[in-house]
Amino acid sequence: MESVLAQDYQNLLEVIFADGASNDGTRLVLDDYVRRYPHIVILDNPQRVQTIGLNMGIRAAHGDVIVRLDAHAVYAPDFVRQCVAALEKTGAGCVGGGVNLAQEQGYLPTLFGLVQEHPFGTGVARFRRAYYEGFVDTVWPGAYRREVFEKVGLFREALARTEDLDLHSRMRKRDYRIWQTPLIKAYYYSRSSFKSLAEQYFGNGEQVVETLLVNTSAIALRHLAPFLWVTSVTALSILVGLFPFARPALLLYTGLYISICVLSALMIGVKSGLRYVWVAPWIFPWIHVSYGLGSWWGVIRAILLISRRKLPAYRVIPTLES
Repeated sequence: MESVLAQDYQNLLEVIFADGASNDGTRLVLDDYVRRYPHIVILDNPQRVQTIGLNMGIRAAHGDVIVRLDAHAVYAPDFVRQCVAALEKTGAGCVGGGVNLAQEQGYLPTLFGLVQEHPFGTGVARFRRAYYEGFVDTVWPGAYRREVFEKVGLFREALARTEDLDLHSRMRKRDYRIWQTPLIKAYYYSRSSFKSLAEQYFGNGEQVVETLLVNTSAIALRHLAPFLWVTSVTALSILVGLFPFARPALLLYTGLYISICVLSALMIGVKSGLRYVWVAPWIFPWIHVSYGLGSWWGVIRAILLISRRKLPAYRVIPTLES
């Protein structure tokens, strides 16, 4: 909140927070800020779903530019100003900056972030590159022209993790382009434990498959890579159980993967410090397997959704009016 209130953009009309029924004292902090800053608005999100909170905030906003801000980050003082400048310069429908890792984190969160930034982790997407400038297929976080939501619709609320991929895909279909520039700086805080990291990637993998049910153009091959890897290793392992002569193929396949993990860890160590080399090789399979298993759970859920005829809820695209 302090980084948002420190914004140097002169025409900042309002700051809207959606509180998902916090029970850790967050609401007391929010209420204190509201008393001191009249342009802060607090919305109650009792359903505790991020996409519902986002859409509530968009509907409540009055500005011509709506900036999405995520709680796992802090923002440079010129963040909003640079967003508005990029919108005006490029004519894009949405702009954002690359993913910058917050520096004041502990060993594990920093290592998790470094692995995610690496191309073999999840950093093959251009929006993961902090210094990339140009048009991209998605961006984090985003500043949008209000007209985008008027013509394309809001976030699809059934997609709690891939809502941005879906929205940006629908934007591209309506010829709204997305621009990224390193002048827009947000600093991301990684998960702090192996458990929370696994839960994050399991959920991401699950939602990627569910997104395919309603918007195939929102998903690229990179989103399915962990699912394909986990599936292929499992299939090879079963094959070796049936036909032992296939064992060399499994050893070669897994050996190549392990080698890439070690090489990637060495690259991280050279760039960011040798103390990360020893643990980094374990993080890559941790996120890949978590993501891949999540995608398999997504396949099971997709079958259940179709069989129970619950898929229509995923097809709903909310509007500003409803």
